[in-house]
Amino acid sequence: MKKYLLPLLFSSTYAVAGPFVTADARSMAMGDVGVAASAPGTAALYNPALLSSYSEDNNKFSLVLPNVGVSAYADEDTIDSFNDIDDNDYLTRIADAVDGINTAINASNEGNFDNYKSLFASSTNEFNSKLDAISGEPLNINANAMFALSRQNKGLGVSVYASSNAVVESSLAISPCDTGLLSAIANTVAGADQIADLTGSTDSYTCAATGTTIDFIDSGELISPDDKLISAVEFALVATSEVGVSLSHAFNLHGREVSIGITPKVLTVTTQYARPSLQQIDDDQYDLGDELEAHEEEYSDMNLDIGVATKLLDSLTVGVVVKNLIGQSYDTALYTTTFDSAPSEINKQTIDIDPQIRAGLAWQAGGLTVAADLDITENKGYLAGNDSQYMAAGLEYNAFNTLRLRAGMRSNLSDSDDTAFSAGVGLNIVAAHIDLGLISSSNNAGASLQFGVEF
Repeated sequence: MKKYLLPLLFSSTYAVAGPFVTADARSMAMGDVGVAASAPGTAALYNPALLSSYSEDNNKFSLVLPNVGVSAYADEDTIDSFNDIDDNDYLTRIADAVDGINTAINASNEGNFDNYKSLFASSTNEFNSKLDAISGEPLNINANAMFALSRQNKGLGVSVYASSNAVVESSLAISPCDTGLLSAIANTVAGADQIADLTGSTDSYTCAATGTTIDFIDSGELISPDDKLISAVEFALVATSEVGVSLSHAFNLHGREVSIGITPKVLTVTTQYARPSLQQIDDDQYDLGDELEAHEEEYSDMNLDIGVATKLLDSLTVGVVVKNLIGQSYDTALYTTTFDSAPSEINKQTIDIDPQIRAGLAWQAGGLTVAADLDITENKGYLAGNDSQYMAAGLEYNAFNTLRLRAGMRSNLSDSDDTAFSAGVGLNIVAAHIDLGLISSSNNAGASLQFGVEF
């Protein structure tokens, strides 16, 4: 059973859930700023008002084809607990201890009984402690791809874009019945001074959550807890695809130029959900992909982004954007689960796409750009994913319009342990450009690559 613990959760999971970030290579390298500092080609993703806010090259076209990126998040303490479980091989040690105890019982070997009793008690208690530490903690990866054709113009800035974002959250849902069972067995075994103390009667554990009684000493032998565990692994995929047209115009309001942009878009949301038991995951015949596809729902709706940008000074731009102005909720498919419940219980999860508000500012002088963004709203994770409210800052140095060096950082105000640093580079060759962004911390990792043309 231990084979699923690390490889499954790490290789099968995607995504940071529901934050206001894109996989735009330039923005990622600058800490994910962009509301006042996005490049024209990706303005539709960050703030459509920027399409008519640029002071230079009033009629420039940009083509992004494509931008692809991926980022991952896992709590550092969770990773440590997973590594401890994998390194110490608790499940194998527990199984070996059960076999050793029963062999000692059948041979009336008190010496071996004491040795295996100690191994069982220590392994079970340590394993239980690690399970408590990782229960409900998400492991995420976020994958994104986008295309855009944009024209920046003060009279009418336009961008036609398509973006796809895939988020899969996974977390190990540890049942209190399992931790209670393991504790009960460990306490019983630890309290047995000799073989007769353990085999004198049938012993059992009753879980208060389900009312289920499990015999763990039967016919004079200790029963291995492996096939009695009812914990589950929760998987939820949320794939959002957008096809939109951003329109922007610069207005003169009381002597100040203010750009306003809107993005009507078609938002397609696909959800997949599964909550297999540990036994199902351990079964070679079980196919998680088939299970997710069998519980898929797809929805399509219209939605809207609105942005505003203006210059306070010739070199200082401020902007505000509201994404997904129309809040929506989507249900996953109905799912039958045996986790902490009767097998007939039907469950579904609700995925919320809520409005997101972000403000930003950018200062530009010569070849240097310095920018900062702040989430005004706290953005909720889809299921087990962490909430996010990012404060981000970054800078870019443009050397002779050929080489662009970038760096930045972002910090999650909703999670003091979630701070990441970023860096990247951009290279312009005539009209073509290539950009690379990287972001990293003790619990974050990400990379993004973009190809594009400006003319």
